[in-house]
Amino acid sequence: MKPPKSAVDFIDILQAARLTTEEEKPNIHYSTGFFLLAHHLEYPKGDKLIFYSLYRHTAELKKYAAAAYQ
Repeated sequence: MKPPKSAVDFIDILQAARLTTEEEKPNIHYSTGFFLLAHHLEYPKGDKLIFYSLYRHTAELKKYAAAAYQ
């Protein structure tokens, strides 16, 4: 059984991503990682909007936990 459709259709699509490489780590003092999301929104039906979110300086979750204790 499918869930009922809502009045708003919203889809996130990963457009691009990058993590800091091991070779870069000794030479930088912050994360160069990022990811870009495209958000596709349709509300009301037939009225479409696409917008983007850029998240910069991201790192792996375990890196954040380790940095908290330094």
